[in-house]
Amino acid sequence: MNRTDAPPPVLDGARVIAYAVVDADVRWTGRQVLYVGDKLLGAVPRLAICQNVFRDNEYFLLFHCDDDWNVLGVSTGATVEDNMASAERWYEGITPKWIRIDTTREAAEKVLRDRGADSCCSFCGNLELQVDHMFSMTPTDSTKAVHICSDCVEKLHKLATSEDAGGS
Repeated sequence: MNRTDAPPPVLDGARVIAYAVVDADVRWTGRQVLYVGDKLLGAVPRLAICQNVFRDNEYFLLFHCDDDWNVLGVSTGATVEDNMASAERWYEGITPKWIRIDTTREAAEKVLRDRGADSCCSFCGNLELQVDHMFSMTPTDSTKAVHICSDCVEKLHKLATSEDAGGS
């Protein structure tokens, strides 16, 4: 395996911890049952163990990807090792193929901020992945896009409806 097989440091808002490329030395066992919508996914050429960047979860994600690291399906495990063990049951011989890259939260957040710099909340700076919802105003020729997250909307609502909100 060469370094060109490596995924980007972030896949679907999650930092990549380890990845493996399914090659001729690996045998798909067919033991996995992963549906995407109403279709059985089956074997994929790339796997990545990831963890959400902004949400503190108690589990790790096992992304099932195509050759270009597009996520086709996801399963979960409590630990990195649990995900590797599951992957071995589904892809016999994958265990020695894992490469750990352990993208840090800070590096992953930088990548996400660089990608989404134009769509973060105009008030608090949060990215869409950090909040429940992002509202946007489409720019016109004379205005710049404005975004406000659901957290700031809630704070603004509380401020506007508080007893101290009367004009000053």
